[in-house]
Amino acid sequence: MLQRSLDSADLEIAIRGVKQVTGCLELVIGGRGALVAWAPDSAELLRTVDFDVGITQEGGFLGLKEFDEKLGIKSEFSLAHGFYIEHAGESLLTDRLAEGWRERAHCLEIDGVVALCLAPMDIVMNKLDARRPKDFEHVALMIQIGIITETAIEEAISNVPYTFLIPTYREALDCIRAILSRMKT
Repeated sequence: MLQRSLDSADLEIAIRGVKQVTGCLELVIGGRGALVAWAPDSAELLRTVDFDVGITQEGGFLGLKEFDEKLGIKSEFSLAHGFYIEHAGESLLTDRLAEGWRERAHCLEIDGVVALCLAPMDIVMNKLDARRPKDFEHVALMIQIGIITETAIEEAISNVPYTFLIPTYREALDCIRAILSRMKT
């Protein structure tokens, strides 16, 4: 599956797809997919093949295997739409975020489903937590484009709810700064 830039139509399709499969009433969207709501014209920032979704309220129980079969990378849904939906889990997307993430999120309501697209800083914090090179590159791109600043990230790191994470997040920010330095040359 080739990466392409997601857009608001894709976001609506994803939300409707999750509703159809799970009967959910509320979900959280993280990663690049959430940035569709915040930076819809930033094609490079939105280049991906998936939406990271956490379901907060389900209409009925649905196992991860069934979710993946219906909406995942090898599903008919992904073949039809050119992207897939990954059930990241609400707790994975929100448990380590500072209080107020719901208020910071961009809220959409589509076909009776409330979709909370995480705010750029909350997306950054998830990426610092994941500690993957691709996530550091994405945060560097967010800084380069102007969606977020290094100063704002430093402040957010100082305010994380779990202080034991601060050294790890600072190390991650140093990796991002190294990427930014390479981007400038």
